Amino acid sequence: MAQADIQTGLVNVLNQSAISQDGFQAGVADLDPFSKSYFYIQGARLRTVDALTGIVESSVVLDNPQQAVQPITNIAYNWMEGKL
Repeated sequence: MAQADIQTGLVNVLNQSAISQDGFQAGVADLDPFSKSYFYIQGARLRTVDALTGIVESSVVLDNPQQAVQPITNIAYNWMEGKL
């Protein structure tokens, strides 16, 4: 996990360990800056990891009523409701 300054291009690494060793699709992830939780989709699972340590906090199977290849995409965390 890193941050990039959009004015200078400087990158600051926020943690020294990888968020996950799992491969995951780019763009299917979001961050809760308050709890420092990082969410991403891997296959049919929604994974939540601690953004600072990389430790997986939960890994749940997503409901897939439409039998889609990717159950949800383009996720965004709604901090007001605590939902993706």
